[in-house]
Formats: sequence, structure tokens, C-alpha cells
Amino acid sequence: MKKVFVIPLTFVIVILVAVMITVTVIESETMSEKEAMVDTEAELKKVVEQGKALFNDTTLGSTGMSCNSCHPNGGTAGGEMMGMKVKDLHGAAATFPKYKNQTKSVITLSQMNNMCITMPMKGRALKPDSPEAIALVAYVTSLSNGMKIEMGEDMHSMKK
Repeated sequence: MKKVFVIPLTFVIVILVAVMITVTVIESETMSEKEAMVDTEAELKKVVEQGKALFNDTTLGSTGMSCNSCHPNGGTAGGEMMGMKVKDLHGAAATFPKYKNQTKSVITLSQMNNMCITMPMKGRALKPDSPEAIALVAYVTSLSNGMKIEMGEDMHSMKK
């Protein structure tokens, strides 16, 4: 008579769960190693450059205008829109969120970008969490590097 060795089902389940946990931990460590290898500064620079391209993109609207039409030289110089003087964007991001009379509410920089896209450029607003909206905010924010954050302030009364 042969002896048959029977493995209890619970033992098999315990072993399978242990293997699955081990694989999950190894995958998690591998992902952490990959995350650690990301050059965050290069990634940010890439998104800022994408935002700069969008700043000059006339297809954001239907009028042939881009953000650069009212904020020349990539936002570093003042311009004009419908006969009104428009200030440069140095320090602009450091003033948001702020109250805007046009909306009669406090808005974010992303909402301000969308106001420009939908009004003078006659385009479709960017979804706030879209890569395009994030890139455009990153670019405009890059023009405020080194500026003191002064929410709600007139950006040209601020000091570096």
C-alpha cells in the first residue's frame, strides 16, 4: 500500500498569499527605484517648455491670437489688447489666487489663463487638471521665480 501525502488546502492558500505579498513588495521596491531615478528638475523644465510653446500657440483660440499677442516676448514685456495696456507677467503667478472684478470672485492662475483663452482668444477653456493647463500654469509661474508671494496684490507693486 502506497502512502499518499495530502497537503491541507489552508496550507496551500497561506503559501500562495505569501508569494503574492513577496512579489508585491519586490514590484513596489522596483517602482521606488524607478521613481528615484526620475530627474525631477528635468521633468519640470520639460513641462515649462511645453507651457512656453502653448503660450505662443495660436490654435488655443479661434482669433489667430496667442497669449504672446497681449503679453509679448513670452510674457516678459507689456503689450496691448483692444486698446488697453497689458502689463508683463513677471510676478503675475505670485499674486494668485486673487479677486477679479470681471468674475466677481476669487480665481486661480489657471482660471485667469482660461479667461484669456475664452475671451480675447475665443477658445475653449482648458480642463484645470489637463497636461496643457498644468504646462501653461508652470510656464507663467516660471516668470515669477524669486518673487515674493503676495496673494491678491497688483503684481507691479511687488518687490523681488
